[in-house]
Amino acid sequence: MKKTVSVIGACGHVGFPFSVVVADAGHTVHGIDLNPILCDRMNAGIMPYIEYGADGPFTNALNNGNLSFTVDAARIGDSNVVAIMIGTPVDSESNPRLDDILNFVEVELCEWMEKDTLVILRSTVSPGTTEIIRNLITEKTGLVEGKDYYLVFCPERVAQAYGVSESKKFPQLVGAFSEES
Repeated sequence: MKKTVSVIGACGHVGFPFSVVVADAGHTVHGIDLNPILCDRMNAGIMPYIEYGADGPFTNALNNGNLSFTVDAARIGDSNVVAIMIGTPVDSESNPRLDDILNFVEVELCEWMEKDTLVILRSTVSPGTTEIIRNLITEKTGLVEGKDYYLVFCPERVAQAYGVSESKKFPQLVGAFSEES
């Protein structure tokens, strides 16, 4: 079944190859990022950095309309899957800073997410973050995980510049709160 997927952080080193792989598989991908210059360059077919194995799939996905990049978070409302790949810088004690992810969930995801959406957290985060996100979504929207929407944690497991090829080879680990998710 063809899906429409919003990839949050699509211009990054993790989001870009994921977007290409999903679009190459035939799904529609809205690559959402904060950087309008990178979005414009990528929509013009200019890869942001070296990503081995991405050239053909990237060009094909752009040309067949399966892949586009935007700063417009409202595209989340058109999607039945939202993959969050927001970078997590560390603080002075090497703990991941979750401010950007939690701000995105509270402000953008909760505003635009529709019922029955699958949310995939692929950012590198500390234990307990998925539970914080689940609680935040329920608090802000009233939606219940496993019934009204679905939330999974699926850590990215690829080396920079090899995301396209490794995503197709490596098994994906998925953790969920509910069987439905």
